[in-house]
Amino acid sequence: MRLLIIHIILYCSLFASGDKLDSVLVAHTNLDGKALADTLVKVAGKYIEHSPDVACQFINEALSLSETYSYSIGKANAYLKLGDYYYRKNNYDSSIISYQKSNKIFLEEDEQAPLSQVYYGLGKSYDSHSQFDSAKYFYTEALNLANKNEQNAIAGLSLLEIGKIERIGGLIETSFENQLKAYEILTKAKYLPGIAQALKNISTHYKNSGEHDEALHYLRRALLKYQKLNAWRGEATALGYFGLIHQEKGNLDSALYYHENSLKIREEFDDLDGTAISLENIADILLLKNTPSAAKPYINKSIKLREKTGNIYGLVSANLKLASILMEEELFDDAFEVVSNSEKIAKENNFHMLLLEVYLVHKNLCLYKEDYKSAYLYLQSYSELNDSIKSLERDRTISALTTHYINDKKLADYELISSRKEITIGLIIFFGIVSLLAVILVIWLFRKNKLYNSALGTIREQNLQLEELNTELSTKNQTLTELNFTKDKFVSIIAHDLRNPFVSILGYTSMLTGNEPVDNSEKEMMIGQIDKAAHRAYTLLENLLQWGMSQTGKIKMNCEQLSIKLLVLESVNMVKFQAEKKNIEIKYLDEDEIYVYADQPMMLTVIRNILSNAVKFTPTGGNIQIWTEIRQKMAVINISDTGVGLTKEELNSIFSIGKGKDGTEKEKGSGLGLVLCKEFIERNKGEIFVESEPETGSVFSFSLPLYSETSQ
Repeated sequence: MRLLIIHIILYCSLFASGDKLDSVLVAHTNLDGKALADTLVKVAGKYIEHSPDVACQFINEALSLSETYSYSIGKANAYLKLGDYYYRKNNYDSSIISYQKSNKIFLEEDEQAPLSQVYYGLGKSYDSHSQFDSAKYFYTEALNLANKNEQNAIAGLSLLEIGKIERIGGLIETSFENQLKAYEILTKAKYLPGIAQALKNISTHYKNSGEHDEALHYLRRALLKYQKLNAWRGEATALGYFGLIHQEKGNLDSALYYHENSLKIREEFDDLDGTAISLENIADILLLKNTPSAAKPYINKSIKLREKTGNIYGLVSANLKLASILMEEELFDDAFEVVSNSEKIAKENNFHMLLLEVYLVHKNLCLYKEDYKSAYLYLQSYSELNDSIKSLERDRTISALTTHYINDKKLADYELISSRKEITIGLIIFFGIVSLLAVILVIWLFRKNKLYNSALGTIREQNLQLEELNTELSTKNQTLTELNFTKDKFVSIIAHDLRNPFVSILGYTSMLTGNEPVDNSEKEMMIGQIDKAAHRAYTLLENLLQWGMSQTGKIKMNCEQLSIKLLVLESVNMVKFQAEKKNIEIKYLDEDEIYVYADQPMMLTVIRNILSNAVKFTPTGGNIQIWTEIRQKMAVINISDTGVGLTKEELNSIFSIGKGKDGTEKEKGSGLGLVLCKEFIERNKGEIFVESEPETGSVFSFSLPLYSETSQ
């Protein structure tokens, strides 16, 4: 009876949430107590991020059932999920206790596979407590077990966190190598949340190195994946990093915009540590705007949250910002006390990178008080620690290379010693025979050389002539085949795709002008269909004319300095009506003016076609984003959508005539627009490329030469 009641309650809860997948999991009333406990744990996992309290109810019921049926593995799985729940609620002491209980049972039952998840959870909990040595130990254990059991997702995630801790300890290059290795592992595992996190971490490395364009490139890719996964925590983190990059670039208003949006998400989901980070970031912007009094409430609130969660690293970081504010307010004694406490904690916990900040704040405080001697000493401490961190990084690299060299040398020495006795006599005989054969070979080659060279020259000349003829014939055949195929497709488009809209237009106009009465609602429908068909016919006709002119060489290029912002805004205007009808938002993310050297009509055609396709294949309520990146001497314009995406087969033929497909609302297409885009971009010395997966949208990117004084 009890099981039946649980089934009914669980089914009703899930039905109310609208989660059909989970409803299927629990709809089988023949589940026994153990199976139901497993199901409850699985369902809890679906709720932890967005509805943790609902998840907790399922976890507790699973624990109760596991106790009743003496189901040890069920208890271990439930404690593992309970650890995830407490971590989500920022209660790290309780999460550690729950993970340890789970660990104990799994070890007793000799269940190795789930331990990697337990150790990863323990690593996260100690990490959030700023106990980085313990965290790194458990992440390493998780990595080793995951590699042993081929659990690539856990292995990649653990390596990401190890890299993050190494960065905090000042091992910048080692950290970056681990981030790249983790990205490779997670990509092979096709684990999208981990891929997004790796992209964000790689972006952080470039940000810290001052390479803002590279940082933005990887961060945008991370944000798109987080948004498609509906991963609020990742999205909030990415928005925060956008703010940090814009802050470093001096775009303070943009930085504040991103930090406020990040804060909004974190507060909505009660993420205490995340909220504290966003509050600090906003305070930083206000300090840069010379409004310390406005920044102070944000910092004080952040400090209270850090004290509540026990995040020591974050607490020191927040206190350093408070010290800067106190200095601005000329409360030097209060500032000195805060910085001194921060220095003590940073030293006790080996927060090397944070200690560098402590020394700089101490130096600034001494300068405020005109204590130049102490300021110099703190600056010296900063330099010594910075050099020590770099030296440690170098020593690690040298140590790894030395170990590799020693091992290789030992192996070579061993092989040499073991074989030396065997080859001594044989070596003498061998060299005697080789010398005799060499003399004979030289004499024979000398005699044959003249005759051979003469024959070889004649053969080479004949072969070259044959190769040239074959290449010319092959090229002509291929060109004829392509022209014939293109001609057939071109005629097909004119005969079918261009004729169809006019069939619709003529059909509706004959009904409107006929003798049969037509009411107003039918008239509106017919006029709407005529309008849609006319626009489709006009777009196709325009593309056909431009493509035909390009094939006959009648389009004259006029390259000039062009503003990408103006090109994009004008193109967005062209598809605005089309987008509004499907409630699709188009965002242009760039603030800086970027200029390219290209032909304006061609580029307007390219951007309009790509935007039109993005609207066509994006469902109602979706969004389209446009941004630019600088790579060497090229500007790369990216247009992403949240549409239906493309299969591998579609990607392979996307730039072929006649390969168009219908949009989300049956909008027709011939594929000619993208063929035209490719041709126009290549004529402007650029390239076009596409990233896409089914159901996850697409990113169309194309490059153009940056404008310079020498472009003309």
